[in-house]
Formats: sequence, structure tokens, C-alpha cells
Amino acid sequence: MDTITVCVPAYKSGILLTRTLQSIARQTYNNFVVLIAVEPPSEVTLPFIAPFLADKRFQVSVNPTRLGWDGNIRNLLEQVQTPVFFILPHDDLVHPRYIELLHAELEKNADAVVAYADMHVFGNGIPFRKLVDLPLYGNREEQILAFFLAGAEAVPWRGLTRSSIISKIGGFPTDGFMGFAVECEWALALIAQGRAIRLPRKLYFNPDYAIEKKQYFYGNKS
Repeated sequence: MDTITVCVPAYKSGILLTRTLQSIARQTYNNFVVLIAVEPPSEVTLPFIAPFLADKRFQVSVNPTRLGWDGNIRNLLEQVQTPVFFILPHDDLVHPRYIELLHAELEKNADAVVAYADMHVFGNGIPFRKLVDLPLYGNREEQILAFFLAGAEAVPWRGLTRSSIISKIGGFPTDGFMGFAVECEWALALIAQGRAIRLPRKLYFNPDYAIEKKQYFYGNKS
């Protein structure tokens, strides 16, 4: 049973981080470690992490200086020592079976570098589904083409990923454009290294508003 590392980059987080960590603590697959890297100022974030530290699976570190979104993720990936990991931003949520189901996909597909699920995003009270449907048995070129035809959506980067890929890619890319395009670069780099497996289930949640997160996620039974 592989140990999974959950990498949580956190910056000026609050109750949303609490809910993110709760969604990890409730996983049916419980062989995991959670690495939380806090960007300064840390005093606004640490109180929301403290209740979880009684569980030895949760570990926190504070960066001495602010590294930025991309730098903080690179910092976390350098600490990964398990066969599989995934990155979970500090305001996102995962279904209780997220690790269990995606890890099973990696077990069934030895040539896959990442297994990912569909993501639900919420804004103005209207939920919508984000997915990237890569050809299940397509070759590398076919998967890359499908990725771009889907609008270069970065959804696959949030999936369970084999740690051996980190050194092959050279770590998380540097965000030279001061935006979130770096996620697409990382997702493309993953697909370029090997097969990505999509599990067509609603397992990842990225709502825009805290109330909608609570209402949808904790009321969801699928």
C-alpha cells in the first residue's frame, strides 16, 4: 500500500484551508502524509492548521521568505519521499474517495504517470464541470493534441502523480508570466512524459465561494 504525499501550498489562508485539510483527513485511503508549506505572513494561516497537527500525518513548515505560488510548490516537491503525490491548493477540496479511486487507476495502469478526476467549479451560484478527456489508449502525441484541443485545461495537474516524474521534468516550472499558466506547463510536461488516466467522476472541487463549497461538498454523496 503506497504512501501518498499531499502537497498543500498555503498563503494567507483561513477557514478555507481548514476545510481543505478536513477533506484530506476524511479520506478512505488513510496511508498518506500531508506537507503544508506556509508563505509569510504565517500568523494568519497557522491557527487554522494547528488543530490538525495532533495527527502525525500532518506536517507544517514556514518559508523564511515568500517564494510565490510556483516557488512554494517547487519547495514542496523537493520534500516528497513517497512513490506517489498530488498537489492540493489551500482552498480546494477532494472527495473522501479521491485518493482511493485514483490510486487504484495508477495500480491498474503501470505506464501512467498521473491519474486525475473531473473538477467542479462554482461561481455566482452556478456549478459547472471542468474535464479534459484524453484518449485512454492514445499515444503520447495523441494525448498532447487532445490536451490542446481541450483549451490546454490544466485539470490533469491536480491528479495523483508518480514521484519519479519530478526529476525527469526538472521540478515544477517557473512562473515567468505571473499567472496560473504555469499549471498548464506542468500538466503538459506530465503528459509529455507518459500516459494520463482520466477517471470520469466528480471528485475534485474548486468553488469560488466558501458557502457553496460547504453546501455542495458536504452534501454530496456520489
